[in-house]
Amino acid sequence: MNKASSSFIIFLMLILIKEYAIAQEAVYVKKNGEFTVEKDSADFKRVVYELDSSINVFPIVDFYLTGKIKSRSFVTTVDPPIYQGQKVDYYPNGKTMLNAHYEKGKMVGDVYSYYPNGKLYAIKECRDTIYNPINGEFERQYLIKSAKDSLGNDIVLEGKGYYVEYDKETLSKVIAEGSILNGQWDREVKGKELNEGLTYVETYELGKLILGVAKDNAGKEYTYKEVSVPAGYKGGMDAFYKYLMKEVRYPHVAQNKKIQGKVFLRFVIENNGLISHIQIINKVNSSLADEAIRVVNKSGVWEPAKRRGKAVRSIFRIPINFSIGN
Repeated sequence: MNKASSSFIIFLMLILIKEYAIAQEAVYVKKNGEFTVEKDSADFKRVVYELDSSINVFPIVDFYLTGKIKSRSFVTTVDPPIYQGQKVDYYPNGKTMLNAHYEKGKMVGDVYSYYPNGKLYAIKECRDTIYNPINGEFERQYLIKSAKDSLGNDIVLEGKGYYVEYDKETLSKVIAEGSILNGQWDREVKGKELNEGLTYVETYELGKLILGVAKDNAGKEYTYKEVSVPAGYKGGMDAFYKYLMKEVRYPHVAQNKKIQGKVFLRFVIENNGLISHIQIINKVNSSLADEAIRVVNKSGVWEPAKRRGKAVRSIFRIPINFSIGN
């Protein structure tokens, strides 16, 4: 995508969004995507405009709490947001941070990222996603097609060079650096896991992790062959569903009224495997919700997630189905 095409798409987005004079009520949103009525606990404000029935999308504008625009996008569903089409993110200073395209909620094609000074940082091709258990989100996996330093000098050309990866929020902290070949990490990569206080050295062969060694602030070392390992029920998820079949008691009130449905739960698995902060994330009969919470609470100690070999607090989501047989 050339600069002229990109500018036209952004201009078109602005025109489309301005056509929607009536917005739904603004909501405050936390960084993990949860809604909140308290501005002080929010990370940004979201305004969802009326559905454009001709293309079946809702225009969305997110705002920093300062009032400046954080992003412009379109979604086919609001909660959770499933992005469709162009999405542009902005720095607090108003400069473009990221310009990407989505199809059915997945980022696809070339992604353009920029430094806070407005200069192009990198052009990446979105190839895949991997689950990050720490925040319960899927992280994009890219091929690095080209990259520049903040002065505009080339550091990666045609998928080859020495790439420096920065934190995505401010592009001010180096989080990983190493050789790139065919758009992927190759040989030694050094980095930092800022949230977990880890530094690490990893060895790659054309994007495949061979071995990683991380060290925490106390000097403890962790070796690993997978960057992220999700939390799980001891014995595996098949064992968990067998536990549900044995433990779930269909609430009499719901059963008598023939109330059925799926209860979607989100909960935290602490780094010691204990469950906390159980939430119901869909509208469902209260008796079904209470029973789902009860059985999850009673499910015991889980295997915690691991990030670069270290046990970490993570977010987990599951559905529990209540169905009355014929």
